[in-house]
Amino acid sequence: MTTASRRKAHTVVHREAKTADGVAITYTLWRRPARELLILAPGFWRVRLARENLFLANFFVRRGYDVVVLDFRGHGDSKGSYTFGTFEAHDLKAVLDDLVGEGKPYSRFGLLGLSMGGMIAADALARWPELPCRALVMVSSPADLRD
Repeated sequence: MTTASRRKAHTVVHREAKTADGVAITYTLWRRPARELLILAPGFWRVRLARENLFLANFFVRRGYDVVVLDFRGHGDSKGSYTFGTFEAHDLKAVLDDLVGEGKPYSRFGLLGLSMGGMIAADALARWPELPCRALVMVSSPADLRD
């Protein structure tokens, strides 16, 4: 049996979630299905289907995770206007509300935030401490937007 045939096949689906303020947020889910979910939060002006995000999604799927990558408001296929960190935590929360919790496919998740996406992820976890986040990794994220 080859390595490729031993790997579980996965599906890729594009979905939309609505934020509390009514903005449609587009996300892509790579699903094996696995028990663990990793959410990738892209940086400023990066879209979910950019080459680096596709690479990371496939990297983690091959290691046994289901992966979600979203377009923050005003980016890619999501609606609305970007607010430079003011409301983007709601975008992440809308996707989490779609996928994580009682009666949903996942009971917990991990977050990988790239640049501005890391700051947004940290903001979301601070706003909603009840979210069942297992881990947060921030790569090259700003500590303060005023700087």
